[in-house]
Amino acid sequence: MMKVGMPLLQSFDIVAKGHANPSGSKLVNEIRGDVGTGTSLTAAIKNAEVFLSMVTQIVSIREKSGSLDQVLDKVAGFHEAEAEVDDAVASLSSLIKSLIMLILAVLIGGLVIVMYFQSSNWVRWSDCKTVFFF
Repeated sequence: MMKVGMPLLQSFDIVAKGHANPSGSKLVNEIRGDVGTGTSLTAAIKNAEVFLSMVTQIVSIREKSGSLDQVLDKVAGFHEAEAEVDDAVASLSSLIKSLIMLILAVLIGGLVIVMYFQSSNWVRWSDCKTVFFF
């Protein structure tokens, strides 16, 4: 938004209104309030205490040099990539949990079946030894 010449405070308003997470919207409004009272963007980000110190330092340097829009695009891309990784890890862990449950179900079910056959005399244990080779 800054690339097209939109003022920073107006950009914050649009981002806060369009944010899906209420706590994120509140954070953007707090930063907007700090910047609106004359605080630098770097100080406002430091006060928020949610950004990495590296991000704060980069914003500080770029704010002084006048190329803030480029670094904000890079930071946004970094956070989007991080969110994609988090989603991938969550789906992978869900898949692994399902596979573990399936394996446990097969093992426990097989154990129950073997115990049932052994106690009901339907199958002699000597027959199972020849089938399972032990």
